[in-house]
Amino acid sequence: FTAAEDALEQGDYAAAEAAYQAVQDAEPAHEQAKAALAQVRFLARAEQADPSAIDRADAAPDDVDAQLAAADAEMAGDRVEAAFSRLVNTVARTAGEDRDRAREHLVGLFELFPADDPRVSTARRALARALF
Repeated sequence: FTAAEDALEQGDYAAAEAAYQAVQDAEPAHEQAKAALAQVRFLARAEQADPSAIDRADAAPDDVDAQLAAADAEMAGDRVEAAFSRLVNTVARTAGEDRDRAREHLVGLFELFPADDPRVSTARRALARALF
């Protein structure tokens, strides 16, 4: 954890991810490592997040890549519910590989929060409705 935290402090997300992954590989049930790994992966994406991605995604609702990028931009801007809603809607209107990508991205965003976060609970129920 110390190596990962040092790497994070230096902005080296790849090294931090590798260090957290090593802990996760050694102890698969280590919840703190799992959460830290999700966080560092998101931080690396968030650093690249482009606020204009939201406008591009709004203009192209069928572009899954645009929806994923917009959800990350919304998360980076602390618009959690908007990001969750965007991806639930993407899951609802897509199929096959596109649907899987949107669902997996959404589940990855859920991992950034405690399981009992009410925003996650609400989005999980919405996701279940979209899937079934």
